[in-house]
Amino acid sequence: MRQRYGTGSVTQRKDGRFEVRRIVVDRNGNRKRKGLGTVSTMAEAKRLLRQAPDTYYLPAKRKRDDDAKDTVASFIARWLEKAVKPGRTSTYTLYQQHMRLYVLPVIGEKLLHRITRADIEQVQRHAHGAGVGAATIGLTLKILTTALNYAINKEELPDVRNVVKGADRLHRIKPRDYAFLTAKEGQHLLTQAAEWRYVNAIAVMLYCGLRVNECLALRWQDVDLERGTLHVAHSLKHVGGGKRELGETKTEKSNRTIAMPQVVITALKAQRKAQMAAQAEADVWLNTDKLVFTAAFGEPASDSTVRKEFGRYVAAAGLPVGLRVHDLRHSCASILGAAGVPVTVVSEQLGHSSVSITLDIYSHVFGTMRHAAADAMDRAVGGQT
Repeated sequence: MRQRYGTGSVTQRKDGRFEVRRIVVDRNGNRKRKGLGTVSTMAEAKRLLRQAPDTYYLPAKRKRDDDAKDTVASFIARWLEKAVKPGRTSTYTLYQQHMRLYVLPVIGEKLLHRITRADIEQVQRHAHGAGVGAATIGLTLKILTTALNYAINKEELPDVRNVVKGADRLHRIKPRDYAFLTAKEGQHLLTQAAEWRYVNAIAVMLYCGLRVNECLALRWQDVDLERGTLHVAHSLKHVGGGKRELGETKTEKSNRTIAMPQVVITALKAQRKAQMAAQAEADVWLNTDKLVFTAAFGEPASDSTVRKEFGRYVAAAGLPVGLRVHDLRHSCASILGAAGVPVTVVSEQLGHSSVSITLDIYSHVFGTMRHAAADAMDRAVGGQT
C-alpha cells in the first residue's frame, strides 16, 4: 500500500502481518522515518497511519515551534536577568546598554535561531553609524557571543548557533600603546604621593598588579601580613545612587592569592596604622566591611575619585601626561617580565583568564625573552655552533 508522499507506508511482511512506517519530525526539525508498529490487518494499519499525525508528528512539531518563539530581544532580556544581573550590577548595566543601543534595534524582533552572520555585519554597521569606534563594536560582539553561548550551552535551545563566530569583523581595533613605569619611576611616584590617602593603594596596584576595583575591595581578612599574602576575592561595584558594594571579580581566575613583596607588606602595615588613627578620631565610622582602603569616615572608596586625583600626582612626579591608574597594573607586568619572571606566573598574578591575553598585551616584554633563551642556550653549550 503506497500513501501520498510524506504520509507514510504500509508493508505486508512474509508472515502476513503489516508493518507501518511514517516520516516524522524530531525536536531539531529533522525529517526521519519512524516505525509505528506491526498489526494483523490492513484496516488496523490504515487506522494506525491515520492516527500518526496526532500521535507522533504534531507534538514534536509543536514543541519545536514553542522553542522557536524566542526572539533575540526576549532571550537577551532573560539572559541579562538570570545570568548577568545577580551580583554584577555594573556589568549588567554595561551589557544592557550595549544590547539596547547596538543590537536590539537591528535584530531584536528576529527569531533567535534564525539570525545569521549577515545580521552580525548589519549590527556592526548600525553601531558604526551611531558614531562608536572599533573598540565599542568589538565589546558589543563579545557580549553577544557570551549570550549566544549561554543559549547553546546552558539553556540548550534548539537550532541556535553562535553566528558571531565566523562573521566578518568590519572594524578592527588598532593595537594600543600601553604606558609602563619602571620600578624606579614607580618609587618616585610613591614618594610624590606620600601624603595622599590612597598612596598605599598605589603601592598594591603597582607591585601586585591588582585592578583598581579589586584593590578598593580588599578587606583586612583578605590580607595576611605574617605570611605575606593577599587574596583577591571581590571587586567594588557601583549599585546606583553613588553607593558601592562588594561584588564578584571580573573572571573566575581573577579570584586569586598573591605573594606580596616586602614593599607592599610595609605599605599595608602603614595603611593599617593610618586607618586605626582615622577611626579613633572619627565620630562616625562606616567601614562595616572592614575594607583596607576607604574614603572619609570609612565609606567605600570611589574609583573615579582615585583616578581623578591620581593624575595630580603623576604631573607632580613629572611622569607622562595621560598615565592612568590601570597603567600601574601594566607596569607590574612589565617589571616582572623584565626581571625574567615566567609569563605563566605573571598571568596568574594578574588574574588573566588565559596566558594568551598576557602575551598579547605584553609582547614587547616577553618577546625579548626569546633572545634571552637563545643566549642561555649558547652559554650552556659553550658558544658552540
